[in-house]
Amino acid sequence: MINESTSVERGVRVVKQVLGLLVSCLAFVVLAALASADEEQLARARFELDLQIAEPLLLDLNPEHDSMLFADASLLVAELKRGEYERETGDKQRRRALGKEIDRIARAGLKSLESVPESSEKYRIEADLNSTMIRTKFRGMKLQPKVEASIDRALELDPFNASAIVSAARRPLFAKPKQGGDLSKALSLLNSALDIDPDHVSALMLRSTAHAKLGEAESAERDWAAALSLNPNIKGARESLLGIELPGSDQASPGAK
Repeated sequence: MINESTSVERGVRVVKQVLGLLVSCLAFVVLAALASADEEQLARARFELDLQIAEPLLLDLNPEHDSMLFADASLLVAELKRGEYERETGDKQRRRALGKEIDRIARAGLKSLESVPESSEKYRIEADLNSTMIRTKFRGMKLQPKVEASIDRALELDPFNASAIVSAARRPLFAKPKQGGDLSKALSLLNSALDIDPDHVSALMLRSTAHAKLGEAESAERDWAAALSLNPNIKGARESLLGIELPGSDQASPGAK
């Protein structure tokens, strides 16, 4: 009788262990599926440059459990709102409000990266999040060293990270010469990025901008056409890119904080 009771108890324990394992596996599968769906949603928002997709996704993500994805979504939302900020030239109050919102989103993304293990993409996203907050000469002096340190670390971990090379090209492309502007350097970096990834849309857009600034109209048109063929949603970005100039020594951007 005692042996039968012991056998039953052992059997119950085994069943509980098996059920626990099955529940854990099921939970893992569900979480993996949800993460995959979130990643697909973010990719769609990035392709369509759609804030109405990106912003709700960001609100749904948990910065503690989805740290890297949260940071990446924060970057996209901050960049899209930075585009709104650059286009808003008449309403200074709205411009200030957008600036504060960009800062809040970027800082939340940076905070979530603190728990992410070292990787080239972690530091590339970190660099780009800090870049979204640079709107004045003072901000540039404070944040640019952080941006450059993050890019250096990203490329140290992976010299073939095309997106990190594109990030490195932004300052020489858009800054005034006294603040690090160097179109030849920017063009060289963008050429390197496109050698690694010929279909990198941002690299093509920025190289088109570099060619335009250098007066190389035919090359600019060729790169812009290539970028458009990969993503027609960028059509409205060209004028904005040509008008961007990082804050220099003469004056700050209007309404910036």
